[in-house]
Amino acid sequence: MLDFNHLLSGFRKKGRGLTEDESHALCGFIASAGVSPAFVRRLASEHGAESVAETFLLRNCPPEWALEVLLRRHKGHFYRKRYPSLSLLQPGGSSAQQ
Repeated sequence: MLDFNHLLSGFRKKGRGLTEDESHALCGFIASAGVSPAFVRRLASEHGAESVAETFLLRNCPPEWALEVLLRRHKGHFYRKRYPSLSLLQPGGSSAQQ
């Protein structure tokens, strides 16, 4: 991630006085499909989730709730059951030949 320094400084500000670069870095971090919810939670536990709530204009609910809502919305594919993609083949060719 190219804006990691902006991301960390945005987290450390606890939602107060965020610059445009920090807001964009936080927004991109949450919306990125390549970042796992565990990594987002780790940074939020170290620095607080207030800046994330402020970036997405979720000021009226607790920051932890806002973070969970945003993770479910933007990283829902990490929470869904994934079934293996299997295809069953019959030995010896297709059943139409038998």
